[in-house]
Amino acid sequence: MGETHPKLRMRQGESYRQRLLKLSQVTGVRDHVRFINRYLTPEELTHYLLATDVYLMPYLDPHQITSGTLAHAVGIGKAVVATPFVYAKEVLADGRGILVDFRDSAAIARAICALLSDRDLLLETERRAYEHSRGWVWSKVARQYLEEVLHSCLAGR
Repeated sequence: MGETHPKLRMRQGESYRQRLLKLSQVTGVRDHVRFINRYLTPEELTHYLLATDVYLMPYLDPHQITSGTLAHAVGIGKAVVATPFVYAKEVLADGRGILVDFRDSAAIARAICALLSDRDLLLETERRAYEHSRGWVWSKVARQYLEEVLHSCLAGR
């Protein structure tokens, strides 16, 4: 899902997406894969994430600072398998997801199979992710901000 990043499209066009389409045909999974070449609305993203058993984020850049879709997946309590980019290492620590080495498809497969073959592991990973994200809920963030502002104002008197 998602549109090719504009900078990547400028350098390489749609060659990556075309390779994925061809690979899905060659491996015989084309009838089981749906490619959506556009950005999704938050509602659409939620819909797809809720239908997901395991969310996979095999980023290649270890310096990737953040990911809105990772935050969204964790926020609705999905099990995540990701490469250890900066944000994923923080968000998925303590059993809130599974980190695998960059460019290691065998490790990705093992992690996904571990989650899908062990219901207890899947549910525990989802629970930890969901509970961790409760502090990100807007009402809690707003309350914490308000408390900090009030404390700061009162301390300044």
